[in-house]
Amino acid sequence: MTVEQRYKYWCDNVADPTLSLQLSALKNDPSAMEDCFFCDLEFGTAGLRAKMGVGSSRINLYTIRRATKGVADFLMQTQTVKC
Repeated sequence: MTVEQRYKYWCDNVADPTLSLQLSALKNDPSAMEDCFFCDLEFGTAGLRAKMGVGSSRINLYTIRRATKGVADFLMQTQTVKC
């Protein structure tokens, strides 16, 4: 996805009012938009590390949910005892 596609996706899907305000502020600032949406935040050896704020490359409600789902999916695939 391009930066603009990620930005549009977030504009169309974010329900959090604080993040919506931050998204609006990025509309006329291409360099800030690029900084917030240039990549998807990845879970590394130090965990999730990034600035807090709106965007796919920032720590926020949505990136934490995505990382949590990834860890849960991994655990479900590697689990040997079913509950």
